Amino acid sequence: MKVKGKVLEFKQPQDKEIVEETIVLGERPPCVPPDDTVPLVFVYGTLKQGHGNHRLLRDSEFIRRLSLAAQFYMINMGGFPALICDNDIISVYKPKTFKPSTVSGELYRVPVSDMKYLDALEGHPDFYQRDVLNVWPLKEQAYYYKLPPHYLLDRTTHRPLPNIDRLLMPEGVWKPTEDETKWLEQTEAS
Repeated sequence: MKVKGKVLEFKQPQDKEIVEETIVLGERPPCVPPDDTVPLVFVYGTLKQGHGNHRLLRDSEFIRRLSLAAQFYMINMGGFPALICDNDIISVYKPKTFKPSTVSGELYRVPVSDMKYLDALEGHPDFYQRDVLNVWPLKEQAYYYKLPPHYLLDRTTHRPLPNIDRLLMPEGVWKPTEDETKWLEQTEAS
């Protein structure tokens, strides 16, 4: 499937040991399967290698590490991160007062039969929403999970949550929590 898009930026890292690229999204395509048989999925939190939910990707093919530049905000939800699109945060917090994160993550080819497990973990479509992004320079599309903007509003007043800046993760890197690290160590030992 081809979707029109404009590449805004592409960076090749200088450090040869880090196999990571920074990509920027093109125009937003509709949320349709990027491929009829084996979709790509961008993961940025507990599904990454070394994290507790990575086991859900055991039958998936690791493609590469990469970063999304400029159009996302990563926030700390406690035991896991969330991505919020630039347009979504601007719609809630006017004028724009936050800088987007460069979000680090991993790209996988996930069997269609396993997508239901990822959707269940992410609470799609009731909590996180699965959306599609253009992956450059692969010229393919990938799913990712984002937090809808209504989660940025207070449930009773429907006003923007105060102190959202304390939840923002400008570095865009999710690291395993202490509990996650302990659980992984226990799992590997048994």
